[in-house]
Amino acid sequence: MNEVKWIASQRGNSIPVINGYIFKKNRSIGDKIFWRCDEKGCKTNAVTKCGQLTSLTGGHNHSANTTKVVKREFKAKAKLMAATEPFTTAQNIYNEACSRIINEAEENMRAEVAAVLPAFSSTKTTISRKKKENFPTLLPFVRDTDCSAFMIEKYRIGTSRNFDRRPNGKLGEMISSNGMSGKRLVF
Repeated sequence: MNEVKWIASQRGNSIPVINGYIFKKNRSIGDKIFWRCDEKGCKTNAVTKCGQLTSLTGGHNHSANTTKVVKREFKAKAKLMAATEPFTTAQNIYNEACSRIINEAEENMRAEVAAVLPAFSSTKTTISRKKKENFPTLLPFVRDTDCSAFMIEKYRIGTSRNFDRRPNGKLGEMISSNGMSGKRLVF
C-alpha cells in the first residue's frame, strides 16, 4: 500500500509525498495529474485523479529524502502561521512551528526531525516577509498616536469602513478590529 501525504510547494500548491519521496507536477489532462519524482535523474512517475493516487510506475534510484520533506513541511507551517497571526513575533512563530512538526512526527523519529529543522536565522526573513505581505506595518508615528487628535471629519466611501481626512489632507482608514480602536493606517 502506498502512503500519500500532501504538502505545500514553494508557490503554495499541493504536491504529493508518496512513500517518503517528493513528486513534482509534470502535466495534467482533465482531472488527471501526472507527477514525476523531484530528484534529478529519477524516472519514477505517478498519476493522481481527484487527489487519489491511481498509479505509480518505475523504481526510485535513490533513497527517500526525509530531511527535504521535513524542511518543506516546516516552511509551509511557518508561512501559514505568519499569514494568519499578525501579533505573533517571528521568533514565536518559528518556535511554535518547530514544536508542531516535532509533535506530529512518530515517537521514534522525533530526535531526527528536530535535528534537521532549519535554524531561526535562516527562516526569519521568510516569516517576516510573509507577515508583511499579509499585514502591512503601521508607520511609527501613526502606530503610537491617538488618531482623535488628527481627525477633522469622517467619510464613508462606498463601504462600511471609516475614513478620515487629516490636517495635511491625507486620507486614512480608522482601524477598529482586533482591539486597535483609535489607530490609523495612513495611505
